[in-house]
Amino acid sequence: MKQALRNSYVLMTGTEDDTRLSISDDLFGPSTKLFLSKFIKPNMHVLEVGCGIGQIACWIAEQVSPQGKVVGLDLSQDSLDISIKRANSKGLSNIDFIRSNVDKLPSDIGLFDIVFCRFLLIHLRDPLLALSNMSSKLKPGGILCCEEPSTGTHYCAPPFEPFQKADALTQALGRTNGVNYALGDSIKLLLDTLRGPEEDLQIEFSQIEITNLQHRSIYALSFDQISSKIIDAQLATKHEVAEISSSLWKLANEGKDGNPLKHRIFSFKRTQASLLFKASIPEIKEHIKIHSNTIGSPQ
Repeated sequence: MKQALRNSYVLMTGTEDDTRLSISDDLFGPSTKLFLSKFIKPNMHVLEVGCGIGQIACWIAEQVSPQGKVVGLDLSQDSLDISIKRANSKGLSNIDFIRSNVDKLPSDIGLFDIVFCRFLLIHLRDPLLALSNMSSKLKPGGILCCEEPSTGTHYCAPPFEPFQKADALTQALGRTNGVNYALGDSIKLLLDTLRGPEEDLQIEFSQIEITNLQHRSIYALSFDQISSKIIDAQLATKHEVAEISSSLWKLANEGKDGNPLKHRIFSFKRTQASLLFKASIPEIKEHIKIHSNTIGSPQ
């Protein structure tokens, strides 16, 4: 079971992914902060699982000061090193970063008012197990917050065939690796298995148009990172992948010569879910135990 959450992440990490992750946070950070602002209060203790290079974790640390505490977990030490430098540059002393996988969260980090993940579950072969482990770190009355995309919902207007091919190959690679890149569509179903009749589940959606010329490169950057894995999985030839990559970069660079854009790009739809646990932790764990065999990873 523990191996179910390993070896399914296909993107780069740390310094190799700094540019793409920075663009991602520019695009999606504002709505993430708006979502979390409904729940975060000063002096809370917050856990972020899969914190990456620490943009959101550091922002949370600022919101919960002066007495609050944040712990950020990630499997990539390179990413954690960037997170630590980010926190130090901001003068944050109420945040710790720990190398850990979601299949075995540290036992000595305590319990939290909020446990949060963003763009994590889509990379896991057993997202329900991950949610179960995350909920086990909540205080009674704590809130589990998740933000997950449905990657197949991003689109160009008018349609751009290489963009559509890249998306289809990305989805196929996910299926090959046993993960669901459209998991945002299934997050309610997953969270329903964790909650009893007293728990409060709220769902919101967010989708934006990408208008900044630099931000349009995120699709080309993402596709280039997974291109070798697409080829290794024999989903496309090296020549086909190269042609799609070249077209995606042409799409990204539209408008940089001063000419009007030919295509509008819209991001994927993101599902933002919050689950308020009113039951005690032992009751929650028993509920998960009862229902964990009734649902698997969405296919």
